[in-house]
Amino acid sequence: MSTITLPEEFPRAWDSTIHSAWKGCKHKWWRKHVLGLKSKGSSIHLHAGGAFAHGIETVRKAYYAKGFSAEDSVALGIDALARHWGLDPLVTDDHNKSLPNMQYALIKYFDHHQLGVDRLIPHQLSTGPAIEVNFAFPLSINHPDTGEPILYCGRFDMLANDSGLLWVVDEKTTGQLGATWSSKWELRAQFIGYALGAQMYGVKVAGAIVRGIALYKNDVGFAEAIVQRPQWMIDEWIETLYSDINDAINYWKLQKFPKVFDDTCNAYGGCPFHRLCTTPNPEPFIEAYYEIDHWNPLDFGKGDSD
Repeated sequence: MSTITLPEEFPRAWDSTIHSAWKGCKHKWWRKHVLGLKSKGSSIHLHAGGAFAHGIETVRKAYYAKGFSAEDSVALGIDALARHWGLDPLVTDDHNKSLPNMQYALIKYFDHHQLGVDRLIPHQLSTGPAIEVNFAFPLSINHPDTGEPILYCGRFDMLANDSGLLWVVDEKTTGQLGATWSSKWELRAQFIGYALGAQMYGVKVAGAIVRGIALYKNDVGFAEAIVQRPQWMIDEWIETLYSDINDAINYWKLQKFPKVFDDTCNAYGGCPFHRLCTTPNPEPFIEAYYEIDHWNPLDFGKGDSD
């Protein structure tokens, strides 16, 4: 029997990561977002993506909020990316997501989307330019244990003005860009939640602009997708969100979280809990291969995992 303590608590706040996990596999949702299990070790993909996002945030705040020059802003972003990365290189320098390559990608990003030239300008909120915007609002559905309203929350990279229209902007690093890259975001629920989150600031957005950064071995590629988020789509998404959370509460009360036994088990490189689902006695594997790291969507410093 594993000696890891696995306290169970129904999530007090939901975001796109938790909601997506529930829709994909109830058992995975329970393992990850109730028990807080994750595979031991660091994910280079999450680590590199987080460092890159921190670098972009630093550049934009330096330029748009503090008045630094474009050149000095990018230099500050390169330094911030390295500090966020830490001392452990994690991978060799020739890896497409190594620290030097992520710094190079940051430079290329602002060569491609030049400060002072980029058509996307951060919207001004009362707190300053809308860069790395957090939101959280109560839902009309109560937590099954505390009775308090469950929150829905998130964090997007920028709220920007483009020729009089306001858009949520989100950067996505990827291994490749192709003909289908843009279409994958058309119905992405994450951006519907972001549009609703923007409304919490009294801002109505036209949708989302997704900027792709492809990290190749010796180059960096760029693409952009514009996705509309009309009110009817937001309304349908809210209805689905409430339905899914109510279903989760019902399963919680039954303490049953069935496995999906389908393509989801192998999607995106495979489920991290695959080994636990292939044995009738998973407990001995938990301490050997997993650790506790609860995903807290209100910890805005981490950002969305997807």
